[in-house]
Amino acid sequence: MSLACPLCSESLEETRFNNIEVDVCSKGCGAWFDYGELKDVEESDTLLAIDNAFPGVYTPQALKESMADTPRKCVRHPEQELSRYHWNLGSGLVFDKCATCQGMWLDAGELEGYAEVVKKFRTAPPELTPELVAKLGEARVNAEKKLAEQLDIATQKTVRWDFWLVDDALRGLMKMMIGNSSGL
Repeated sequence: MSLACPLCSESLEETRFNNIEVDVCSKGCGAWFDYGELKDVEESDTLLAIDNAFPGVYTPQALKESMADTPRKCVRHPEQELSRYHWNLGSGLVFDKCATCQGMWLDAGELEGYAEVVKKFRTAPPELTPELVAKLGEARVNAEKKLAEQLDIATQKTVRWDFWLVDDALRGLMKMMIGNSSGL
């Protein structure tokens, strides 16, 4: 099955990078990573040489402004529109991701940007800026609030179920007692 580039519709060429199969556009629009492949690239020892990973196949080109807002379709599921995915909070990298297969499309130049961020993370962990600390705090508060709401809902359902169970048991016991006493 031939895969088509979500930008120019040309066929994607399968390229091996450190034993990872990546589908790249021969016109240089970008690269498609099936689920887990981008993580495999991230964890590979040859990430430092990623600029030379696709010689003659993947030629980085500047992302045109008109391409930035162009809706893209999934390479594997052409009926599925890709959504914007913010990779690693604070990295500034935004890729296109399929909700169905979790594959990701990286536009030209995004692969190199990704490699640079990963290289930087490997040498020194990112500093927590005040903005990032605020976002993390907000995310924590929201997560705790959501957890409390879910626990409250679960507790209410459990209490109601227990109450109904006890109520039904008592009614059954009363019926048995009344039935036995009337037969005496």
